Amino acid sequence: MQRKHLVVLELSTINHYSLLENWIEIAKINSWDITIVTLKEIRANLNSELVNDIECVLVEKRDVMRQLVKVKSLFKKDFNNLVLFTSIQSNFFSFFIFSLLRIRFGITIHNVNAWLGKANSTSLKFRIKTYFRKVIYKKASFLVVNSLNMKNYYDKESNNEKPICVMPFKLFKPSNLPIECTNVKLKIVYPGMVSSSRKRYDNFIRLARNMPDAEFVLMGRVESTDEDNKIIEEASKLSNITCINGYVPRDIFDKEIKEADYIFGDIRVDFLDFEYIEKYGVTKDSGLSYFSIEFGKPILVNSDFSNLSGLELFTQYFDSSAISNYKIDKNTLDYDKKCSLLNRFSASSISENVSGILW
Repeated sequence: MQRKHLVVLELSTINHYSLLENWIEIAKINSWDITIVTLKEIRANLNSELVNDIECVLVEKRDVMRQLVKVKSLFKKDFNNLVLFTSIQSNFFSFFIFSLLRIRFGITIHNVNAWLGKANSTSLKFRIKTYFRKVIYKKASFLVVNSLNMKNYYDKESNNEKPICVMPFKLFKPSNLPIECTNVKLKIVYPGMVSSSRKRYDNFIRLARNMPDAEFVLMGRVESTDEDNKIIEEASKLSNITCINGYVPRDIFDKEIKEADYIFGDIRVDFLDFEYIEKYGVTKDSGLSYFSIEFGKPILVNSDFSNLSGLELFTQYFDSSAISNYKIDKNTLDYDKKCSLLNRFSASSISENVSGILW
């Protein structure tokens, strides 16, 4: 019997390395062959032990189309071969051309409204991308979204008849959970790109002022606007806030998250820019949710955000009007309870649902 073969392409975003790792784990559980096609900088972020026996094809970002032609032999046309695009944020034309081949492929949707044609732009560039999306969608054999929240919205708002599988952006790994927290001080980390257009920071700073004996960390690359730089300037004035700016290497990032008692987030739920009209927690996921899944960390987040189903006991909501008097205690979920609650996000649990949809 011929083995099933999955070819996974991630050619857009360095932080999407986790999607490659997820599919490698799923492939190993199901005894599929898997080939990764990605960029050098994304490959460098992958867990070396996980990928050391995996075929990995590196392509150059500056010339994706020509590089993909070199690996066209991977794209076989029989039933046992599948291709999956984990991101289509860029290289639209390249993916559009490949979608015209007679191959079975799936696409990962990160912004549901964009794929439904709901947008904040009428520019020529956007209309071209919308056309590419329609063709790619029509040719796709299946769809992938990161959460049940996104799937439910897509099912409700579209006439889609294609199978949809849910692949979380991050998977639960018990090995990431400390048996017990050894922090002397309460530690609260606000991770991710510092972006005033996507998040708010005044409540984080107010909370730090209100809790001088706690340790606060603000880490992530800063968008180059005056307002974003001012956020770092204000946060740096408090002695109990440590700012780690720029792209944070994976080992340092993971270390800070693992040491945290809480992950903080204050998300502008309605995401609107020159192109997208999305709603965090509904049409688009926030990376905040996946810190609970990957590391078993409770999150402290604004009350108008809808966290993922299954993370209720990991989610503590705050109201901006009461943040100055907000008190936080150590989370009481123990190791066994966390494992029990998060097992639904493990590779073995996800694999059961995914394999029946792809083949």
